[in-house]
Amino acid sequence: MRYSFLSNKITEWKQGKESPLGGCTVIVGKDLSLNAKGSTDVVRGAIIKEATTDNSGTFKMDIPAGRHAIILWKPHYVPQTDNIGAPGKYTGSISEDTQVGASGRHMSLSRQK
Repeated sequence: MRYSFLSNKITEWKQGKESPLGGCTVIVGKDLSLNAKGSTDVVRGAIIKEATTDNSGTFKMDIPAGRHAIILWKPHYVPQTDNIGAPGKYTGSISEDTQVGASGRHMSLSRQK
Protein backbone atom coordinates (compact mmCIF):
# COMPACT_ATOMS: atom_id res chain seq x y z
CA MET A 1 0.00 0.00 0.00
CA ARG A 2 1.29 3.46 -0.88
CA TYR A 3 0.27 6.77 0.61
CA SER A 4 0.70 10.23 -0.86
CA PHE A 5 1.66 12.99 1.57
CA LEU A 6 -0.57 15.87 0.53
CA SER A 7 -0.01 18.49 3.23
CA ASN A 8 3.65 18.82 4.12
CA LYS A 9 5.42 22.02 4.97
CA ILE A 10 9.01 22.87 5.82
CA THR A 11 9.72 26.20 7.49
CA GLU A 12 12.59 28.20 8.89
CA TRP A 13 12.79 30.52 11.88
CA LYS A 14 14.34 33.87 11.05
CA GLN A 15 14.35 36.90 13.35
CA GLY A 16 11.72 35.28 15.56
CA LYS A 17 9.30 34.56 12.70
CA GLU A 18 8.40 31.30 10.98
CA SER A 19 8.59 31.41 7.17
CA PRO A 20 8.21 28.80 4.38
CA LEU A 21 11.53 27.32 3.27
CA GLY A 22 11.91 26.68 -0.45
CA GLY A 23 14.76 24.65 -1.90
CA CYS A 24 14.99 22.29 1.08
CA THR A 25 15.93 18.69 0.27
CA VAL A 26 13.64 16.16 1.97
CA ILE A 27 14.92 12.57 2.17
CA VAL A 28 12.80 9.68 3.47
CA GLY A 29 14.13 6.18 4.06
CA LYS A 30 14.96 3.34 6.41
CA ASP A 31 17.84 3.42 8.88
CA LEU A 32 19.02 6.85 7.67
CA SER A 33 21.86 8.68 9.36
CA LEU A 34 23.51 12.01 8.60
CA ASN A 35 27.18 12.70 9.31
CA ALA A 36 28.87 16.08 8.86
CA LYS A 37 32.30 15.70 7.27
CA GLY A 38 33.73 19.18 6.86
CA SER A 39 31.73 21.01 4.23
CA THR A 40 29.96 17.82 3.04
CA ASP A 41 27.10 16.13 4.89
CA VAL A 42 26.81 12.39 4.18
CA VAL A 43 23.48 10.51 4.22
CA ARG A 44 23.73 6.78 4.83
CA GLY A 45 20.95 4.22 4.68
CA ALA A 46 18.20 3.04 2.35
CA ILE A 47 16.69 6.11 0.68
CA ILE A 48 13.09 5.53 -0.39
CA LYS A 49 12.22 8.94 -1.84
CA GLU A 50 13.70 12.40 -2.17
CA ALA A 51 11.98 15.71 -2.92
CA THR A 52 12.69 19.44 -2.88
CA THR A 53 10.35 21.99 -1.34
CA ASP A 54 8.80 24.64 -3.57
CA ASN A 55 8.76 28.38 -2.72
CA SER A 56 5.86 27.83 -0.32
CA GLY A 57 7.88 25.21 1.59
CA THR A 58 5.69 22.29 0.51
CA PHE A 59 6.59 18.91 -0.97
CA LYS A 60 4.71 15.79 -2.03
CA MET A 61 5.86 12.20 -2.20
CA ASP A 62 4.45 8.69 -2.23
CA ILE A 63 6.02 6.34 0.30
CA PRO A 64 5.11 2.93 1.72
CA ALA A 65 3.00 2.81 4.88
CA GLY A 66 4.96 2.45 8.13
CA ARG A 67 7.67 4.21 10.14
CA HIS A 68 10.45 6.01 8.28
CA ALA A 69 13.37 8.33 8.95
CA ILE A 70 13.28 11.80 7.41
CA ILE A 71 16.14 14.24 6.83
CA LEU A 72 15.69 17.95 6.04
CA TRP A 73 18.74 19.52 4.38
CA LYS A 74 19.62 22.82 2.71
CA PRO A 75 23.05 24.39 2.10
CA HIS A 76 24.20 26.54 5.05
CA TYR A 77 21.36 25.30 7.28
CA VAL A 78 21.57 22.96 10.28
CA PRO A 79 20.14 19.63 9.03
CA GLN A 80 17.25 18.04 10.89
CA THR A 81 16.54 14.34 11.31
CA ASP A 82 13.25 12.95 12.56
CA ASN A 83 10.92 9.95 12.32
CA ILE A 84 7.57 9.92 10.54
CA GLY A 85 4.67 7.57 10.18
CA ALA A 86 2.85 6.98 6.92
CA PRO A 87 0.10 7.58 6.22
CA GLY A 88 0.33 10.97 7.86
CA LYS A 89 1.31 14.61 7.57
CA TYR A 90 4.68 16.12 8.39
CA THR A 91 5.69 19.65 9.32
CA GLY A 92 9.33 20.38 10.06
CA SER A 93 11.63 23.33 10.56
CA ILE A 94 15.35 24.02 10.14
CA SER A 95 17.42 27.17 10.65
CA GLU A 96 20.49 28.77 9.17
CA ASP A 97 23.80 27.68 10.69
CA THR A 98 24.92 30.81 12.52
CA GLN A 99 27.74 29.29 14.60
CA VAL A 100 31.04 31.17 14.46
CA GLY A 101 33.03 29.85 11.52
CA ALA A 102 30.05 27.91 10.18
CA SER A 103 30.27 29.40 6.69
CA GLY A 104 32.11 26.32 5.41
CA ARG A 105 29.72 23.77 6.92
CA HIS A 106 26.70 22.07 5.33
CA MET A 107 27.64 23.13 1.78
CA SER A 108 27.03 19.88 -0.09
CA LEU A 109 25.17 16.61 0.38
CA SER A 110 26.43 13.14 -0.48
CA ARG A 111 24.45 9.87 -0.44
CA GLN A 112 25.99 6.51 0.48
CA LYS A 113 24.33 3.14 0.98
